[in-house]
Amino acid sequence: MKVTASKHSQYQDQDGIGYITFRVDNFGHYKKLEGIEGSDKLSLDIEKARGHRSLDQNRKMWALIRDIDKATNGHLSNDQMTIYANALRQAGVKSEQIIVDLKAEKDLRRLFRAVEFIQPYDNEKAVFRCYYGSSTFTTKEMSDLIEVLLIMASEAGLDTGYWRAVFG
Repeated sequence: MKVTASKHSQYQDQDGIGYITFRVDNFGHYKKLEGIEGSDKLSLDIEKARGHRSLDQNRKMWALIRDIDKATNGHLSNDQMTIYANALRQAGVKSEQIIVDLKAEKDLRRLFRAVEFIQPYDNEKAVFRCYYGSSTFTTKEMSDLIEVLLIMASEAGLDTGYWRAVFG
């Protein structure tokens, strides 16, 4: 079970036993914890929560991509994935360089949001840069991607003032 919480207090009793309490703001996370008895031993892996991009931010990003597509192509051309892939490359977000058999290029394109050929490795293999999709991004990475998309929108003649207000 994974929950997010904030440290509330920490103390040590007279026997040297440490206690830490956490505040759980998400009611769904609170409900997950209800079934745990005080005597239950737990294994905890505590780390700082990283900010993930929001679903709302993702929805707005795709609306912007559709507008870029319309402005660039004169109509909705189903070119959104190409625009998205170009933005991923320009933003320099999460990617991996992978050496694979040339026959596997089609499989790479199914697994990653954007794939670019870098160079041949030998007669049967090549080096590809594979970009992860925005569902894996932190808030910062998503912001960087949106900034690239806003530049692309400006180049396509869109009102970026409107879109900057939309993203707040």
